[in-house]
Amino acid sequence: NLGNESTWWDNIPDSAKNSMTLPTPPTGSFDLQRFASDQNGTDFTPWTERKYQYAISSAKCLETSTSFLIKRVHFVTQRDVSTFCIDAVAIAKGVCRCSDASRAIEDRLNVLSRPETDITKMLDSSHVDKSRREYPLSHALKFEREYLLQLGSCLGQCAEKLVCLAIQDARRMAAIRLQSPSGISKSEWAYFVGAMAPALDHTEMENKGVGCAFGDEIAEGSIHMARALRQELEKMKAL
Repeated sequence: NLGNESTWWDNIPDSAKNSMTLPTPPTGSFDLQRFASDQNGTDFTPWTERKYQYAISSAKCLETSTSFLIKRVHFVTQRDVSTFCIDAVAIAKGVCRCSDASRAIEDRLNVLSRPETDITKMLDSSHVDKSRREYPLSHALKFEREYLLQLGSCLGQCAEKLVCLAIQDARRMAAIRLQSPSGISKSEWAYFVGAMAPALDHTEMENKGVGCAFGDEIAEGSIHMARALRQELEKMKAL
């Protein structure tokens, strides 16, 4: 991140002049930093419909890219390509940030489900520039709900896919070590465990699942996946 941006989506361009201005979506871990910056008078660019669309498209690209990497890990495991490597710290950061944002968005959606009289007051006091507001608050509420639902769901799926990627890579490393104890160094082993274990601790995905997981089956699926990763990490510690 550069300058005053507090998270990656503050760098998303927003060139639509006539697009509806909406409240900035919550990010979870970064919200306190954003609040502090706002209190200090830092000028953040308000979000619009166009910026939400960019963010949703970006999250979908991340999900697609992660799906490709999952298949790639499976391929190199089958072909015994020992030079292949995924940065565990980068994956762990992705899990934390996507899960945090998705869960924060889920909380925001729960707030938006309150009676509209309360919501109107909340929107009226949000960081939306009133001089740019050209639509009724009820319209802003409707669009914010729709875009948050899409964005939160995409980020939740990204978090789940990144956990799946970590599982696949853990199994790849374990397979190499079984074939040759010297195939994976202890430092590589410790680096992976040291990155992924704190990510699971931070997100509590093993008990809570990912945010914006609408439907019991989806929530249970992410919980089982996180627990499967924890099991892989415990196996790695034991070897």
